[in-house]
Amino acid sequence: MSYRLQFQQLKKERKQKKQVKKKKQSYMVYQQSQENNAGKVPGIGADSCGVTEPNFCDHSKFMELLTDEVQKECFRTFQEATSNRALAMSICVVCAREMMAYEGEKLFILSIPNIKQRLRLAIVHPSYDLWEEMLLVKHDIEGEGPSVLGWNCSTQTCNPHTP
Repeated sequence: MSYRLQFQQLKKERKQKKQVKKKKQSYMVYQQSQENNAGKVPGIGADSCGVTEPNFCDHSKFMELLTDEVQKECFRTFQEATSNRALAMSICVVCAREMMAYEGEKLFILSIPNIKQRLRLAIVHPSYDLWEEMLLVKHDIEGEGPSVLGWNCSTQTCNPHTP
């Protein structure tokens, strides 16, 4: 094998290693964000309603009733966590996944970076229902012109901050 071919092959291997390393780093960041957000549903949890963990060594408080204030706060927190607003579902206009509404946000569609380049199709099938030559979920798009709104999930594939 000539020197030039060896050099090109070495260059390809280095490039592949860099790509693998980059993917591993982005996956680690994704895993950390998932771990940080694990079990974090807004408004649900014993700490949010003022109930403390029982002290099993202190027998004097056995079967003690909660105060009215703590009980009302627990009911209020439970109602907020199970309300229609907290349990609302939305469909992402980019990836068409139905997710909890708090997992994304409403954005101006045309403000998402590179959206026209990413969602423009090279081959258009007649059955596709396109919006401004982009494949989007049209029934969840609100408004007209440049101020068009759509709900966008915050997953890695639909993140509006990725180039």
